Amino acid sequence: MKSNKILALSVIALIIVNLILISIIWFKRPDRRGKNRSHRLEQRFMIREIDFDSVQTGEYRKLVRSFRTEQRKIFEEIFQCRKLLHESISDPTIHSDSLINKIADLEKTKEIALYQHLTSVYQLCDEGQKKKFDQIIDRTLRFRGKQRRERFR
Repeated sequence: MKSNKILALSVIALIIVNLILISIIWFKRPDRRGKNRSHRLEQRFMIREIDFDSVQTGEYRKLVRSFRTEQRKIFEEIFQCRKLLHESISDPTIHSDSLINKIADLEKTKEIALYQHLTSVYQLCDEGQKKKFDQIIDRTLRFRGKQRRERFR
């Protein structure tokens, strides 16, 4: 009788622990909209820091929307090429050299698109805003460069 009580209490305790763990996992899971949220935060940051007026803000948002759409297409194409490249390890009929060149071309396209986007944003700015824009880009480059250097230590 006493062992049945201990067994029943153990089962109840395990059920409670499982429910707690499931709820932690459920509520702590990454938000699928997390990337979109960070993009919106980046947009708000740029608008606030550069001090865009309402017309500039509308134009800036259009530029960002267009840029993100273009980048999404490029990232998807890179992903597909990398997937094929990894398949080429086991399948000698797939030409890895052409895939590597395609990925390199897409990375180049991605960088050109970023440069054109930043140039378009820069052209939106008046003279005072251009100085702020340059400062933001300089800080971003230093920060990203520092992150990459630390990653390879």
